[in-house]
Amino acid sequence: MSNEKNFYLSERPDLVRRGRLAGRDPDRYRLCAAGYGIGMGAAIFTGEYDIAVIMVKAGLGIAALVILVFSTVTTTFLDAWSAGISAESLSAKINGKKTAIAVTVIGTAAAILFPMDDITGFLYLIGSVFAPMIAVQIADNFILHRDRFAAAADARNLVIWLVGFIAYRLLMGVDTPVGYTLPDMVLTVVLCLLAEKAKPTKQM
Repeated sequence: MSNEKNFYLSERPDLVRRGRLAGRDPDRYRLCAAGYGIGMGAAIFTGEYDIAVIMVKAGLGIAALVILVFSTVTTTFLDAWSAGISAESLSAKINGKKTAIAVTVIGTAAAILFPMDDITGFLYLIGSVFAPMIAVQIADNFILHRDRFAAAADARNLVIWLVGFIAYRLLMGVDTPVGYTLPDMVLTVVLCLLAEKAKPTKQM
């Protein structure tokens, strides 16, 4: 099954987060996007999704070791910081920095106490949540141009997101040339378009 495609596609939130930390410099955004493209291309070409394995196959073992050490530290920092920023969006009373520290402590304890040999299931769970979520955002913002910022929640989009999540889990049992992340995103976008056609949004 096309696992490497799905893993790299599930990393879109990381790409956005790194771009956000890069500031407003468009060259840094292009660099993030180029790295993402190179990584996904290498995964498709080699049939591997682990960058260390890809580099070892390319004869870059020492460089792979250095990247593995530094990427583990920097990526984990970004994950913890992302958790803090996301928590702030839920409530103005939450302190992002303190939340990030708490997540780091909890994550470290979990890594020590629980087996971490295979987290593939968890990564697929992340993909099944974010793929339809991003698809809904793409449809709303770039295709339908719906302005829902004034609404606390959009019930219709939440239902479509749930359908997209279920569809992703079902598609995991289907082998396609492009994996199952892209088909799920296309399905979710189509559902958004059909829902808008059936009941057009009233401008708020």
